[in-house]
Amino acid sequence: MWVPLSSYIDFERLRKERIERARGSAKKFNLECLLCFLPENIRYLTIGPHYTFYRYVLFPVKDEPTLFDSGMTEWSYRIMFRWLKTRHSIPIPAGLIFNEPAYRRQLEKFANQIKTELKECGLSKETIGLDTHHPAIIRALEGAGLKVSSEGAKSMLDARKIKTKDKVELLRVAHSIVEACFAEAKRTIRPGVTEKASMV
Repeated sequence: MWVPLSSYIDFERLRKERIERARGSAKKFNLECLLCFLPENIRYLTIGPHYTFYRYVLFPVKDEPTLFDSGMTEWSYRIMFRWLKTRHSIPIPAGLIFNEPAYRRQLEKFANQIKTELKECGLSKETIGLDTHHPAIIRALEGAGLKVSSEGAKSMLDARKIKTKDKVELLRVAHSIVEACFAEAKRTIRPGVTEKASMV
C-alpha cells in the first residue's frame, strides 16, 4: 500500500528546523548575513539544486532566506512554493568569462543587487558570509563597498552536519528505494538473460 511521505514526514517542521540551525550557526561565526551559491546550501535553506551561479540565496539571519533564480523558474516558484521569498537573479554563467566586458557588467549588476537588498535589511555595513571562494564574486562585492568573509562555508557546514528527525527519515526512505532497486537488479540479471529481457 502506497503511503504519501507527508503522512509521516513534517516538511514544514523540516524547513523551519533547517532555518533555525543555519541561523544559529551563522551567529556562532559572528555573521549577520549569508550569501550561498553551492547547491547543497541552497537546497538546505530553500529548495532543490539548480545551475551554480544562475542561482543564489541571501539569508539575513534576522529574516527569512530569499532565493534568487533566473527567468521563468523564479516565477514558477512563486506559484508552487508560496512560503518561499524569491527574486530574479543576475546570472553569472562561467561561459561568459570569454566575453570580459559582459562578464564584468553582470558581476557589477549582481553586486549592486546584493547591496540594495542588504540596505533594505539594514545590513549594508555588516560582513557577508560567503560559501564560495570565487575570486570574481568576491572582487565584485568588495568593489560595491561590501565586506565579505569565507566563514559562510564553515557556518553552513556546521548547520548541515547534524540531521533533523525528518531529514533522517527522508534518508531512510531514499536508502530503502536504492536497496529495492538493487534487489530487483540482482533478481533480474543472471546468466543467460538477454539485455532486452532485463529491461522489461
